[in-house]
Amino acid sequence: MFEANLSKYKKKSKHIILNNLNNDFIIGNSFLFKSKIRNSKEVSPKKINLISILINLIFISVANIYKRLKPKDKYSNINNYKNINNISTIFVSHLSLNNNQSEFFDDNYFGKIIDINNEKAKKLIIYIPHNIKKISNNLKKKLDKNKNLVIIIPRKENYNKEIYKIIITFIRSIKVIFKSIFKNNLYDKWFDKKLAISISSETTLQNIADVQNIIEIVKKTNCKKIFFPFEGFAWERLLLKKINSLNSSINTYGYINSGIFKYQIGIYERIKKNIYPKYFLTSGSLINNYLSKRLEIDNNYIYNIGSNRYKKVNGNYCKLKKSNNILILLEALNEEINILINFGIVLAKSNNNLKVIFKIHPLSNSKLLKSKINDYSNIDITNNPNIYKYSNFVIFRGSTSIIEAIQYGCVPIYYNNESELNVSPISLIFSKLFNVGNSDEFNKIFINFDKNKYNKKLSIIYNKVKYYYEPLKINKIKKIMND
Repeated sequence: MFEANLSKYKKKSKHIILNNLNNDFIIGNSFLFKSKIRNSKEVSPKKINLISILINLIFISVANIYKRLKPKDKYSNINNYKNINNISTIFVSHLSLNNNQSEFFDDNYFGKIIDINNEKAKKLIIYIPHNIKKISNNLKKKLDKNKNLVIIIPRKENYNKEIYKIIITFIRSIKVIFKSIFKNNLYDKWFDKKLAISISSETTLQNIADVQNIIEIVKKTNCKKIFFPFEGFAWERLLLKKINSLNSSINTYGYINSGIFKYQIGIYERIKKNIYPKYFLTSGSLINNYLSKRLEIDNNYIYNIGSNRYKKVNGNYCKLKKSNNILILLEALNEEINILINFGIVLAKSNNNLKVIFKIHPLSNSKLLKSKINDYSNIDITNNPNIYKYSNFVIFRGSTSIIEAIQYGCVPIYYNNESELNVSPISLIFSKLFNVGNSDEFNKIFINFDKNKYNKKLSIIYNKVKYYYEPLKINKIKKIMND
């Protein structure tokens, strides 16, 4: 049933996008061609009451007025908008809380991007800030001193444009909702109502603002090449559409550094040439080879540049550590965070001897997570990159941090949440690992686990995942910039 619904979802998404290529509210909304399908409910039709959907839409629009019309966040490097007319190479990346607070700046995607120089001209780095209300003084100093230009974009447009967008999205959503009334098919009714809510969501408004702010900067440059994350998100396809409309001769390089998943719809489905990158960058030979075959990409259009996520790990990875630490890898999505936190709490309650540790995602709010676990003495959270050294078992779902955990010799336990869908980033390499659906199944593995018994299997896993993320190849990035 899921595969049938997924087929309908992809077909309908493609049809709507192709018929609305000039509509930013369609191209930039996150419901159509999701970056990843997380559970069957995301594409499974169900009856949605018309009154409840209208109330939901009104609530979203009022919330948008409050969120989007607040005074803009102020950033310190506004002077870098000047004198960028000769810039020919642009990098777009995400600025996380870790970057903002870190003593040494290290980009999540392109490593020490601030120090990369093509020896011909300065490059421009455009950052999209996540969950950052104020740039730290430490980061300001680093950004102001670097030899390239850095611009941190505000995630809003001016007051008038934001008002206009909120009104337009509300009207368009209402039209789509009432259009659904005349549909006879349950799937079509459900699809239209979900689309209507997504059109008016803050994510869509933010995507449009982010991309428009990037494009306004690109217009002031002599851009020939632009590098950016490509992980199947709506803002990426909107950016590609805008760039190609602005100047189709600009070479676009989409960097896939997030891992590979079975239901990564936004990457695998080629909808239209002008909303797809001309060139692809990958994080390791394993992903490079998989994607070149899956997407039928000519070798001249795909480059393995490695990844800043690569970690060199030394030591005996087959050795079982003397530890009762159960490490749980969280993602940035609230739904996934809640699934794993609830499971961690169940584990902590079932065995007082266990120490459950949540490793937080760089985009997550640690204070909010702490409030959920304050009542449990054997639960903690961390962002310590060395925590893998002190854990035997690592529980995960969609987090690509599992790659690093395996390299440290941790036993990967996939929590399927008793769902038919596998969201593991290594499921395409290993169809079956140590999967659990509840605490009883985990405790059986934990109590009776003999690492020597599974040594061969763990060695195979280790020897494959080390090609998932390879060392970041700075010289290859420079070569692409200079060619």
